[in-house]
Amino acid sequence: MLRRAGLRVHPAHSNLGARTLMDSGTFLYGTPAEVARGLVEYDRVGVDEVVLNLAGVGVEHGSAAAAEDLREILAAFHADQG
Repeated sequence: MLRRAGLRVHPAHSNLGARTLMDSGTFLYGTPAEVARGLVEYDRVGVDEVVLNLAGVGVEHGSAAAAEDLREILAAFHADQG
């Protein structure tokens, strides 16, 4: 899927692949507001499925922090669609 989209990724070069995903906007990161803005852009270009993975936040800061980030992301996303 990623190669068909024009991204040059290969499992043998995971560091380069990760950088490609970050630079291309395929992988969103940042504050909840920044992630929400990325989701709005995905919606604008027709993306119809995403995965919100807050496992890193949960591991680092606990499940309550991950749930709060998710709430903020979704609230900001809905506000930006307004």
